[in-house]
Amino acid sequence: MPSGQISTKGFYYLLVVIAAGLTLLYGFNAVQKIRQSSEQLDVSYVAASLQGFIKKSQKGSFGSIEEHILGLPASAEYVCFADRSKNISPLVNCPLNAQLELYPGKDVFISPFSEFSPLAIGGYELDEKENPLCLKASKGVIRLSTTANGPKAVVSTFDSGRKRQDCVAVSAKGNPDDSLDIVFLGLGYTGFDNFAKDVDANMKILLAAEPMRSFGEKINLYRIDRFEEMGCEVGDYIKCDEFEVKKLAASCPHDFVIILASRSKIKDFIKPVRSSSVSNMVKVNTADNPSVIIHEFGHAFGSLADEYVDEKYYSSLGINIASFPNCDYPECRKWSLMEGTGCFEGCSLSSLARPTKNSIMRSLQADEFGVLNEGVMREKLEKYGGPAWQ
Repeated sequence: MPSGQISTKGFYYLLVVIAAGLTLLYGFNAVQKIRQSSEQLDVSYVAASLQGFIKKSQKGSFGSIEEHILGLPASAEYVCFADRSKNISPLVNCPLNAQLELYPGKDVFISPFSEFSPLAIGGYELDEKENPLCLKASKGVIRLSTTANGPKAVVSTFDSGRKRQDCVAVSAKGNPDDSLDIVFLGLGYTGFDNFAKDVDANMKILLAAEPMRSFGEKINLYRIDRFEEMGCEVGDYIKCDEFEVKKLAASCPHDFVIILASRSKIKDFIKPVRSSSVSNMVKVNTADNPSVIIHEFGHAFGSLADEYVDEKYYSSLGINIASFPNCDYPECRKWSLMEGTGCFEGCSLSSLARPTKNSIMRSLQADEFGVLNEGVMREKLEKYGGPAWQ
C-alpha cells in the first residue's frame, strides 16, 4: 500500500479520536453544568424551606416549639448554622472556619463546602453553647427544631422527647427584652378554658386602668397552659413555694407572676381568702372583687402600701415608710409640693398619712390610683422599651 494512503488514513483516525474526545469532554462539561445547576436549585429549595420554618416560628406563641425535617441534595453531608450576632466557638482543624472567614455575610453552610454555595438566611439565633450548630444529614435529610423567641427563632437540634412549652402569648406587642412581661399561672383549675377566660378578664381589667392603659405597647402578658404543683396552701391568704412558682413561670418571659386561684363565690363566702402580693408575685382569688388585680399590682409593681388602716396586722409587721412612696408622717412632706395631693389620716397605720382621700390602694370601689400613685407607676413604666418587632 502506498505510504500516502497510510498517512491519510492515520490522519483520518486521529481526527475521529480528537472529535470523540471533544464530544466526551463537551458532554462531561455539560453534565457537570447540569449537575451543578441541579444542586444549586436544590440549595435554593433548602434556603426557601429554612426561611419558611423560621418565619413560621417567629409568628408562633413565645416558647412554642416546632420540629422540622429538611430535605437536602443527595451529596450533602452536614448543614452548619452560624449565629453571627454572638460569639462563635473556635473549631480546631475544621473546614468551616475557612468558610466563616471567606463569607462573612453568610450564616448557613452545606458540606462538602466546595459543592454548595453558602446561604444568608437570618431571622434565627443559636444557643452560645451550640454556635456553630452542625447537623449531620441522614438519608438526604436533617432534623431540627425552631423555638419561637420573639423577633427571632431559636434553631436547635431535634429532640423527639422534648415537651412542648405551654407558654401562650395573650397580649405580646413588645420585645420581651425591653417590655414589662407578666405571666399568669393557674391554681385550682380543672380545665384550661376557664383559666383562659379568667386570664383574659383580669388582663382587660389591668390594662384598662391608668397608667397601664397608656403603656399597653410596653406590657406583654402570657399564660402557661400547664397546671403543676406549686406548693400552694390556701388559708386566710394564698401561700406558694417561691421556687416551684419560679420553676413553672420560667417557661415564659416574665418580670412579674400573677397566680389566679380558682374559687367559687359560694365557697369563698363560707371561707374568705384574701388576695395578696409578695415581691414580684401576685396571688389573686378569682372570687374577690374584680378590681383586686389592680390593687395587688400596685403593691407588686409600684411598691405602694395599703392606704386603708389595719392596725393589728401592720403593727405586728412594722412599716418602713421609706419603702412606700404613698405613706408618710402626718406632715406629708413627701408630696407637699405635688399638685392634686392632700394629707389624709391613715395609711396602713392610723399614725401615718396618705396623699389622696380615696384610691384603689384604699378601696376596691375606687376607680383610680390617684395622682401620686399613678405618677409612681408611670415613672416605672417609662423605663421599659417601646413597641415591638414588625
